[in-house]
Amino acid sequence: MNITKLALLITAALYAPALFAGPSLKISSAWIRVPPPGAKVTALYFTAENTGTTAQTITKISVEGANRTEMHQSITDAKGMMRMEPLPQLKLDPNSMLNFAPGGNHAMVFGALPKLKTGAKIKVTVHLEGGASVQTEAVARGSSDSDAGQHQHSNGGTANQHHHE
Repeated sequence: MNITKLALLITAALYAPALFAGPSLKISSAWIRVPPPGAKVTALYFTAENTGTTAQTITKISVEGANRTEMHQSITDAKGMMRMEPLPQLKLDPNSMLNFAPGGNHAMVFGALPKLKTGAKIKVTVHLEGGASVQTEAVARGSSDSDAGQHQHSNGGTANQHHHE
């Protein structure tokens, strides 16, 4: 074996773990609110942690059985009214954590899952820039949770008010 081939093999061996390692984004504590009877929308919450040395950008979230899912941020306007605005993507810096929680960043799940019952688990996929994704399961929680809240969605200039229970 000549020296060039040996150098290539050593280089490939050193970089192979980085090339085949999954994304450095870890998803934990995922839960989805059980929608009230007849509701067509609910919310998904989780913690995202970037354990790597490069930024990770969440571009989309998919929930098994839902029509669509949108990332939103809750903000309080000048009148003190809480409303939501869509987030096209969300960037996590290296070694940072972001909570998707009631009253903050969260994912709205449309075409709510009518058969979802407290304690059930549902598959969630968090899609990243560059095509990678991270899968997890969200546990369904009922309306008796103390973090239920009321807010508005900003949807193309029209506000749709609803109550999360």
